[in-house]
Amino acid sequence: MREVDIKVGLAIKVETTIEQVKDVLPNIHHLVVFTGKLGHNGGEFRADCLEKIGQARAINSALEIAVDGGVNQETARLAIEAGADLLDVGSFIHDADDPEIAYIAIDAIANGTS
Repeated sequence: MREVDIKVGLAIKVETTIEQVKDVLPNIHHLVVFTGKLGHNGGEFRADCLEKIGQARAINSALEIAVDGGVNQETARLAIEAGADLLDVGSFIHDADDPEIAYIAIDAIANGTS
């Protein structure tokens, strides 16, 4: 993949520890940390998963790290404060009365303007 300039990523579920994937982290560009149960739109956010961001970054400081699962205005702020670079947001926007306003709110948090 590197020979054809394709970036490599990994997604880890709630149950997966950084210890379990530490050997591959130096070789990837992107990490998705699931903070909710995979496949459950609007699921509960697991704040304890945020510690994986710092643990992963200690192994590969260049990692782009995303958080996915239960992201809303409150949890987005927690993820950004924990060091997430990207927020994968689904039901918060999709189920909102006004998806545009929901997007603007999350975008402001992600960009530090809120």
